[in-house]
This record gives sequence, structure tokens and C-alpha cells, in this order.
Amino acid sequence: MSSLLRKLVRTQVLGLLLVAAFFNGHAQAQQANIGAALPAPQAILQLQAQDQEQLQLFPYLQIWVDPSARLGPQDAQHQGFRPMQSGDKHPGYSGSAFWLRLRLHNPGTQSLSRYLLIEPARLEEVALYRQQADGNWQVSHAGTSHPFGERELAMRESAFIVQLAPGQTQTLMLRVASRSSVALEATLWDPHALQVRFPGGLWVDGVLVGVSLFLMLLAVMTTHVLREPAAIYIAAHMLLAILYESGMRGTSFMILWPNATDWATRSLATLGGLAVLCQWLAVRRLLHLRRRQARLHRGLNLIAWLGLLTLGVCLVGDYRLGTISNSLLNSCMLLGLLLACVQAARAGQRLALVWLLALGTQALGMLPRYLGLLGLWPHGLLSDYAPPLMMELGCLLVLIALMQRFHKQHQRYERGLEAAVAARTTALAQATRHAQASDAAKGRLLGYIGHDLRAPLASVVHVAREMRADQAFDADRRAIERSGLLLLDMIDELQRFAKAPESSAVLEILPAPVYLHGLLHDTVEQAQGLARSAGCHIELRLAADLPTVLELDAKRLRQVLFNLLSNAAKFSRDSAIVVHAGTEPDAPARLQLRVSDQGSGIAAEDLPWLFEPFVRASASAHLPGLGLGLSIARQMVQAMGGDIRVRSQLGLGSEFSFDLPLQLAAEDEVLWPPLLRQISIGEGLCALVLDPCETAREALAERLSLAGFDCLQAADLDEAMQIDAPLDLLVVEPDGLPDGSVQALAALHSRHTQMRALCCSRHLPPQPDAGWLCKPVQEQDWWAALQSVSAARLEEA
Repeated sequence: MSSLLRKLVRTQVLGLLLVAAFFNGHAQAQQANIGAALPAPQAILQLQAQDQEQLQLFPYLQIWVDPSARLGPQDAQHQGFRPMQSGDKHPGYSGSAFWLRLRLHNPGTQSLSRYLLIEPARLEEVALYRQQADGNWQVSHAGTSHPFGERELAMRESAFIVQLAPGQTQTLMLRVASRSSVALEATLWDPHALQVRFPGGLWVDGVLVGVSLFLMLLAVMTTHVLREPAAIYIAAHMLLAILYESGMRGTSFMILWPNATDWATRSLATLGGLAVLCQWLAVRRLLHLRRRQARLHRGLNLIAWLGLLTLGVCLVGDYRLGTISNSLLNSCMLLGLLLACVQAARAGQRLALVWLLALGTQALGMLPRYLGLLGLWPHGLLSDYAPPLMMELGCLLVLIALMQRFHKQHQRYERGLEAAVAARTTALAQATRHAQASDAAKGRLLGYIGHDLRAPLASVVHVAREMRADQAFDADRRAIERSGLLLLDMIDELQRFAKAPESSAVLEILPAPVYLHGLLHDTVEQAQGLARSAGCHIELRLAADLPTVLELDAKRLRQVLFNLLSNAAKFSRDSAIVVHAGTEPDAPARLQLRVSDQGSGIAAEDLPWLFEPFVRASASAHLPGLGLGLSIARQMVQAMGGDIRVRSQLGLGSEFSFDLPLQLAAEDEVLWPPLLRQISIGEGLCALVLDPCETAREALAERLSLAGFDCLQAADLDEAMQIDAPLDLLVVEPDGLPDGSVQALAALHSRHTQMRALCCSRHLPPQPDAGWLCKPVQEQDWWAALQSVSAARLEEA
């Protein structure tokens, strides 16, 4: 974790502690002041003109619960009211109506005016009944069940005006009922003090909304810059969460929907539940839960769908049942997300640590709110403002982590550009030196062009003039084609030699880790067509102890082998050409390669000069060519630190052999070639890559993804056996199986009967099966293998 992230974490934790300490200390001080000022419980509250600004009414209230929630004040006044206890202040979710009775007396000689405030603001039905001199009751309504404009006082909380004439005693009855969680907090305020306090609450709400809008804009910009849809989910989560918080404090009902009496209550659970679902979508995408934690992902997905169902109940059905169910599901979702973040962090996902801290902070901020909804925590500033503050801090932490990740990616991209520019500059300088060295030898090279190209070109012109639409037409056409191919071969040799004539130009050797078996196999397959034109075939024989991954220049080795194979095919007819690769007992640190044929052979007097440029054996003087192939081969072998030799006898064939330094390399360091096209073969199918090498797993998974497969990865068979998702394709490295045998896959096949397998190995067996691919798989072989699997599945279907 970077220093910036650590500082932000410390700041966030410190901020949470300071907020909790401030709100808790403020509440305790307020309760202490009120408690010190309160007299002993009495039946009638005696009001004085010099009373304190805020008076807690709890000691003076009497309560009676109406289970039917249908009785009016005439019936309720004769019921068994009792003094209100501490446990009566937080009934929680209830279908009953709660009646509170309060008697006030003005013993002074002046009229008194007070504001009666009922909290929290989310309460749905709040009615104040004042008993008149004739015994009738005058009613005033507040709460969200009546339009905001009908209130006596335009405040977020339910507030009423209480006026007492000199010497007047008045009985007040409050009826409270709500589909949301019920809390009963009643205070009596000095009008001026409450009017001073009210704008402050709106100002704090405005600051919270402004911070949320800023973070939403930041999330949208992050989406545009990073092309990451998860940031949109974060922005939606913040929008829904701040609307939910504004609804809990009554600001939304006051400003946004003052006449939507039913929606004012139903919006609470709806907006809060949708905010949790948006957060789930963001975590699921950023932590790749579907691929990395499939079982937990399915469980959380089920909770999300059940949450949507309960939100539907909240919108059109029994709100109380829906919001209780949704609150439980939201708690389960939060615990599940925390568990997912813990597992992702243990797997090395750095972003999971940030999500874990953000979710943990939000959980701590929501704890007083949840306890208050269940009637276990008194309503207060901590319940109102800790959740939005912690939500904004958590989202800010996640957005900063995303931008930090983008900054690191941008830095890597810039370093890559700088390295590419430096490499290009070096290459240009080397090309300049190379061109200067080559110019000195091109005069000699051009002298041979007229002579060696004249014969095949004259043959092409002659045959073209004599062509007729008769039986010899096909033979003439093939003759032109052969002559054209010879011309192309010689031009290719001329171009290669022109870049490095003789030994005056130094070849650039770029060793890198390569799969040796796959390189040799691909080179032989490319040369098979040339051999077949001469009626020959090429056999590849690999020693049992031949290493699989070496560090060498694959391009130069391929050119050397192809030159030797083309020479062997040119001087052989209807026979076998053998390529052998291995190590010699007396030189274990050298790679030995031999190309042997059964052709015409080379005379002993020609052997000393065979590798010189433009020198050809006397027996091959009548064949077309420039005599550059073996010279180029020797130049490349020597540049790679090796030496090339020849053994031959006239009529018995020839054997060319060369050795190279044997430098072992790790498979993790091999760079796989990119695919140049994309074919949608595996749409809707799931594939598993089972390979102990992480680099190979990632490369194969990327190729399967380009083909449309949903791809999973496993390093060994035990890890593969733990995957529950149905598998359609298995790409396996046999070396990673017990005893290196595909028979060990029997148990996996028994669990996934529809699964087909492809062996993608660094080894090449003596007689590979049709489903055996050599690493790194060439593009045409890869698509052919996948199309074969797709065709087989279609036949089975």
C-alpha cells in the first residue's frame, strides 16, 4: 500500500473517531444539561417565561399504545395512560399507534409561545390534539402523510405551535404512527432558538449534498478516463445514498417531493436498497468476483435478486414487511461483500484492501442507524450524520485508489514509450552503420545478379511464348510457376545477403526464452511443403533429455534450419530428411542439431570451400542458385556463438550439424506471440486452463477470451477439482499432472461429462495425438483446434 493510501486510511479512521467522539460528547453534554435542569417527574409541566431554550419532555409524558391504530382522541383519553419509560422511546417497526399525553400550565402573567418538536423527521403520521374549554379536541397534522404545505411550521421535523394564556392549563395529546421505524423524541423549544437551529441543519445537508455531487462528478470523469464502468456504479450508489439520507432527515420531503405523501415513506427503503445494489455491482466488477470467487458470487447474486423482490414489495405492497426484509438482506449483502474483500485481499488484489476499508467504515457509520431502526439506539446526531459522512469518505477512498492505479498504468505506459523510442533510436543508428558497411560489398553482389537470374527468367519468357491451349498447357503452367518460385527464392537470398554481405556486417542477435520443442516442430512443418515437391519428407527426432525452454534467438535458428532443409530438399529425391536435436555426452552445455539427407552428396575437394559466399560445389553447378545459403547459415550460427560442420560422401548423402550454447530459461519468462485476428467460437462456453506456469495460464486465458470463452484458471489438479462451474473445454499442460499423464484427469472428466480436452505442452511426444498442441501455439493451429472442438460439440448437440 502506497504512502498516500496509508495517510488517507489514517485520516479516515481518525475522522471517524473524531466524529463519533464529537457527536457522543455533544449528546452526553446535552443530556447532562437537560437532566440537571429537569425537575422531578410531575403530572403537569409548569412553564416559565425564562425557561431554557430546549426542554426534554420525556419525564412529563404519559403513553398509551393503541394496537388497532384506529381510535380517536375521545376514546384514547379514557385509556390507561402510564408514565413513559426509557424503553418506550424506541418501539421500532410497529403497526400500532402511540398516544402521548402532556399537560402544560402557564403560572405567569404573560402569554407563552413554544414550539413542540417531534423527531425523527421520517415519521409518517404525527397529529397534535389540543383540548378546548368545551372538551372538544383541535387537531393539527404533521409527518409525511400530509403535504408539507399543510404544516403549522415549515420545518423538516414535525413541529407544532403551543400557546398558553396567563394561568392557562392545557392538555395535549400526540398520536404517532408510521410504516417506517418508530422513535419517540419530544422536545419543547423556545421559538427563537429553534429558528436559529433550523437553518444550520439545512446548511449541513447542503454541504453533504455538495460533497456527494463533487464525488459523483469525479466518478463520472474516472469512468471517462479509465473506461471503467464500475465508477458509474459508484456514482449511482452515491446519488441514491444521499437521496436516502436526505429522506431520513426530512430534507427530501421538504424540498424534492413535498406533496408525494406515500412516496416520501416508500422512498426510504427503495433508495437505500438500490444504493446497496449499486455498491454490489461496483465491487463485483472491480474485484472480478464472478471469475475469482464463483461460489460467493452466486450467493451474493441471490441476495441481490431477493433484495430487488423486497424493493418491489416496498413500492407496491406492505411497506413494513418489505423494509424489514430488505434491511436484513442489506446486512447480509454487506457481510458478504466484506468476506469477498477479505478473500480477494488474501489473493493479492490490492484494490480489495481499499474496498475492505471503505465497507468497514460504512458499516461503522450505519451501525447507530441500524440499531435505532431496531429500537436499540436513541435517535440523535450520530444516527443522522455518521452514515453519510462515512459513505462519502469510503467512496472517496475507492476513487482515489482507482485514480492511483490509473496513474501507475500511465507511468508504465510512458516508460514503455521511452524504452521504445530508445530502442528505435538505437536501431536507426545501427541501421545506418549497417548500411554504410553494406554499400562496400554491394558492387560485388550486383555482378552476379545478371548471370544467375538470366537462365530462369529466359525460361519463363520462352515457355510463355510457346504456350498453347493443348494438352501441354498444364505442364507449361507448372514450369512457369517453378521458374517463378526459383526467382523468388534467389531474390530472397540476395536480399538477406545484401543486408549483411560476407562478414563485414555484424548480425544482430536477440536471445530470449523460447519453447524449443515448439520452435523445431513449427520449422519442420513449414519446410514440409518444400520437401514434398521433391518427393521427400522430413522427420523430427528429439532426444528424451532435450530441455524444453532455452534462451536463444528463435528467428536466427529458424533461418539456419530452413536454409539447411531447403538445401537437403534441393539435392534429394524420394527419401527421408532427418532433423535431430539433443545434447552430446562430452558437451552437455551445448545444444546439438543435425540435418541429414540421402541425396547426391558432396565431393571431398569441395568441402573446404563450401561455406564461402558465391562458391558452389561442382556437382551442383548445373542447378539454379547463388551459393549463398550455406554462407548465410554459417554467419548466423557463428553470431549465435556456435559452429557449423558438414560430413558428406558422393552418392551417400550429407549431414550438416551445428552446436549452440545451451542456456536454460524459465517458462515464466517466455513471451507468447499475440493473435492477429479474433473469431467468436466459444460464446456461452466455459473453459479451464490447467497449467502450473502462471505466464502460460494468462496467455492461454487471453486467447480463449478472444475466442469468446468464459475462462477460469487453475495451477494444479486439486485447484481444478474445487471449481463448481460447468466446464466445456479443458486446456491442460500434461507436465502439471500427477506422473505427467492425462489419465489423472479421469476424476475431473467424471464431474464435467461434456468437457473436451486440448493438451498444450512444452514437450513434443514422438507421436503426438490430434489434440496435442506445442507451446507457443501458432495462430492457425490454435484456431483450427478450437474450431475442431466447436464442431465436435455441435455434432454432439
